[in-house]
Amino acid sequence: LPPIEEHRGEAHIKDPDEDTANSIKEIFLKYIFPNKLVWVVALANVFVYIVRIGIMDWAPTFLVEARGSSLAGAGLKTALFELAGIVGAIGCGWISDTLFKGRRGPVGVISMFLLGLSVTALWLLPPGHGYLDALILIAAGVLVYGPQLLVPVAAADFASKKAASTATGITGAAGYLGSAIAGLGTGLIADKWGWNGGFVFFIIAAFLGCFCFLLMWNRRAPQLEKFHTDKNSIK
Repeated sequence: LPPIEEHRGEAHIKDPDEDTANSIKEIFLKYIFPNKLVWVVALANVFVYIVRIGIMDWAPTFLVEARGSSLAGAGLKTALFELAGIVGAIGCGWISDTLFKGRRGPVGVISMFLLGLSVTALWLLPPGHGYLDALILIAAGVLVYGPQLLVPVAAADFASKKAASTATGITGAAGYLGSAIAGLGTGLIADKWGWNGGFVFFIIAAFLGCFCFLLMWNRRAPQLEKFHTDKNSIK
């Protein structure tokens, strides 16, 4: 079968040395290590996972202890957070492809900024508003799973075709790092500063993730860049 770029009528920007790097070490040193955008995407994933795992692990306890929710109610609200992620993943992918023509940065910036506001709302909302707690968690699920989907897509966009799998693997490893930080860091922070400290930690992570996506605001895959440049020049 022909490359997908040929099937779609898009130009494929080929690195003249792309076929010379074969080992993982060569691919890493040639295409990954000097590629700043791949590392920015990986760092963004650390912050995405801090918020995602932090909410998933700690929201049930918070809802029971600070909001007076039942265990069943807290579990249901956390499940809604997860289910809402399906909408976020599909929606953010579609928006980045259609409205932003393959640019992942803008969707990531908007999502992480609104995620920070959602976490702030969950923190500051007084007890006794169970339905609002659920709605906020649904919004947070939509907003955190969208960027999580965009991270491996952006990594593949910014790496060469030969290094795409390695780049997505690195961002995945960064996600595991974020999970570990969320698990250990949130516990230590909450133990010392209570829920206020934990929520500040999540909010800071969300806005740092927003900043990482901001650094790639105008960037997209080279073949998409050429495709849209040629398309605009024809017009």
